[in-house]
This record gives sequence, structure tokens and C-alpha cells, in this order.
Amino acid sequence: MGQKTHPSGFRLNTTQQHYSNWCQTNWRSYSDEVRSDNQIRLFLKKKLNAGNISDILIAKNFEQKKIFIKVFLAKPGVIVKEFSSEIGNLEKQIKQRVPQMKFVSIAIFEVEEPNLDATLLAEYISEMLVKRIAFKRAIRMAIDLAKQNDSLQGIKIQISGRLNGAEI
Repeated sequence: MGQKTHPSGFRLNTTQQHYSNWCQTNWRSYSDEVRSDNQIRLFLKKKLNAGNISDILIAKNFEQKKIFIKVFLAKPGVIVKEFSSEIGNLEKQIKQRVPQMKFVSIAIFEVEEPNLDATLLAEYISEMLVKRIAFKRAIRMAIDLAKQNDSLQGIKIQISGRLNGAEI
């Protein structure tokens, strides 16, 4: 078996950033903190599913017991209209899930070019497949959508699973 470098770990701090920024001095509670980050992400994806979530970045300060959450959305206007009064409730619900933290802040940002975001394109393709559109047509439509931007340098889409009744 060959020694392979994980592509995400290889690119960290050069073209990408970490999804969670915090440093835990107590190594015994490290797994609990990773688990709480995952719970926060799943909770926010469930609550804010209408806004097409691209990224959720979490920063923690353990000395001051604060959590800062940045949510990047393709359509933040939908969330602001529907959940403007509920964002405070989201902060309270996250505080209940992570009781050791005293302060929770959620900031919502807009993805500047949603057609170039890989996560949003993958969601677009999966929605098309759920609507029973042929997978080749769905891929072609996603590529055409991404090509509308002039800053696109290239695109590669891989799709697998049971498509059109055949294992691909």
C-alpha cells in the first residue's frame, strides 16, 4: 500500500484554512471539543438548510470561554428574512449544547461567487439527481453554471453510485 498525502491536509495554510481554530491545552478533552464542533455544524446545517451553506468556521477561545461561528451562505437574504429574530435563539441553543462556553457569536457571510464553490455545486447536482434528471445532463448543467464566471480556471466533477439503474 502506498504512502499517500491527504489532499486537504496538504493544502492547509496555503490555499485553504482550518474549519476549526482553537487550541486545547487539556489533551483529554480534545475529542469532546471535536465532537462539539461536529454537533454545532450538524445543528446549523439542519436549522439553516434554506440558505445553501458553503462553510461553517468555528473559532474558540477557552480562556475567555467564547465561541465565534462564521457561516458562509449562498443566499443570506433568505436566512435574514426568515430567521432574523431566530439568530439570537440559535446562539442560545448552541450555548445549551456547549454549556462550558459563556459567549456564542454567529456571523453570517455571503459567498461572493456561489457558482464557483465546490460544496454548492455538489448540492446543486444532488438536487438535480433527486429530481430524477439524467446524471450526464446534471453534470453538464453544473459545468455550464460554473463557466458563466470568467475567473474559472478549470472544473472536474466525479460522480459515482447507482445512476440510471447501473452501478457507475
